[in-house]
Amino acid sequence: MPSYRWSAVNGGGDVVRGIMEAPDRAAVVDRLQRQGQIVLRADPADRRRL
Repeated sequence: MPSYRWSAVNGGGDVVRGIMEAPDRAAVVDRLQRQGQIVLRADPADRRRL
């Protein structure tokens, strides 16, 4: 499953970042939004940097 590097704003207004495995970008965005986060970006992670 591909990995995606993402950043979002959480409920407290802080920018949070992470890497998530998901079938596609839409799944990453959906999961983060369900957690109450505002997604700023979700891009395929470069495997060499993991």
